[in-house]
This record gives sequence, C-alpha cells and structure tokens, in this order.
Amino acid sequence: TLVKIEIQRLDSLLKMPCEANSKDDISAVINRVEKSLTSGLLQFPGDSYLLTAESKLAALLQDSDRVIDSLKKAFDINPRTSFIAIQLAAIYQKKGKLNEAKDVFENALNANRNDKDLHYRYSKFLLQLPQSNADLIEYHLQRAFAPGDKNYDAQLLYGRQLYIKGSRDDSKPVFSRLKMARVAPNVREALLYPLEGFFHGIISKIEGSYGYINKDKSNEWIYFHRKNIPDEVWNILVFGTRVKYKVGFNFHGPSAFEIITEL
Repeated sequence: TLVKIEIQRLDSLLKMPCEANSKDDISAVINRVEKSLTSGLLQFPGDSYLLTAESKLAALLQDSDRVIDSLKKAFDINPRTSFIAIQLAAIYQKKGKLNEAKDVFENALNANRNDKDLHYRYSKFLLQLPQSNADLIEYHLQRAFAPGDKNYDAQLLYGRQLYIKGSRDDSKPVFSRLKMARVAPNVREALLYPLEGFFHGIISKIEGSYGYINKDKSNEWIYFHRKNIPDEVWNILVFGTRVKYKVGFNFHGPSAFEIITEL
C-alpha cells in the first residue's frame, strides 16, 4: 500500500510543471518508495506485486529527464545516499548502460560500506550480468543481511550462491535458519531463482506428498514436492525412475520441479 501510494504521488509530481514542485519533493518521494520497495522485497522474496511496482517505478524515472538530472547531481554531491544510488543505477541499467550502473554502485559502496540495502541491490545487479564474479556476488550477499534480521531474500540468495559454488555444507545452516522465519507458508515454500538448464537423476525415495532424486554424478539427494509436479507425472513416479528436472530454491533449500521421466 505504501509503495502504491508513493508511486502515484511521484507520477502526479512528475506531471506538474517544474515550477509547481521542488526537486526536494520528488527526491523525498523517491526515497520513501525505494525504502518501502527494498524492505518489502527483502521480506517477501518474489512478490509479484512488488516486482511489478519496481518495474513501474524504474520506467517512471527513466522517462523523466529532470529526475535523471536531479539524481545525477545529488549523487555527485553525496554518494553515501543509498536510495539515490540505487535508483540512478536502476535507470542506467534500464537504458543498457551497465558500466555506468556498476560505477554508481561501486562509488556508493566505497562511500558507505556498511549499507546492507546497497550490498543487496548490487548483488542482484551482478546476478543479472553474464559471467559475473561468483565470489564477488557471494561477498555482497553476505553483507546484505545480519543474523536475526528480516532480509530474507538476501539470505535466500546467499544460500543459493553457496550451493552453486559447491559449498553445500555451508549453505545448509543458511536454509535451516530461513525455514524457521515467521512468514506465510506461501512465502516460505515459493520456488524462486531457478538454475539454468535441466539436471538428471533417478527417484531414490517417494512418499505420499514428496520425494527425493539422486542426482547423477554427485549422488546428492534433491527434494521435490507433489504440488510442483503435474498429476500425470506424479502418478508414474516410482523408485528407480530416471528423470530430468529443474532446480529452484525456497526457504527450505534447493527443490526439484518440472520433472520429466526419461526412457
């Protein structure tokens, strides 16, 4: 609700003549909506409304030359202000100016190394770039949350990054803490951030509503739940069935979905 109100307010301000409102008014609204967005996305990973609102905000700012000019000048004066850096970087990214976006994040972090929101936003930016340094992503994700806080999305991505790196034992405590988070079941169990491509293995255990796949080569057991499997596939799964599948992540850790039987 806060995000919706502030975006509507910003839209109204931007439609007014320049002399009818001050840059401070616009900056204040951008600050409030950015704080609400980041807080919401951290607590409710993958929330469709917040992701849509984030895209709407980026498009709104990108289309306003005076906002871009205002953000540039404000950032040059004070690179420690995280909301300015985050939105300016988002505008550059939307325009395809990835090097400029990266420079904004790095300059902001050099001026404010302890800002968790900056570390979070920068890590998500890096995740979208091809061939980003995995250790750098892990570094910024680790600094995007503190023990006991509600920055759940940062923790989920950190656990995922450790898993991708092959540090399975290090990722398990991250997901063990996440699954105890006081959030709605749909938030805790939603599968997010799938890995690229399919993996292969055999059904190693199957119960009434869940099962495990023994992943080829690594012999790792991958959990899957019936709700993520079509009935026509679930009904033919038995111990020893060869399958290919995709892997996503929720608060419990990695989980298989889009399971397809193989001959």
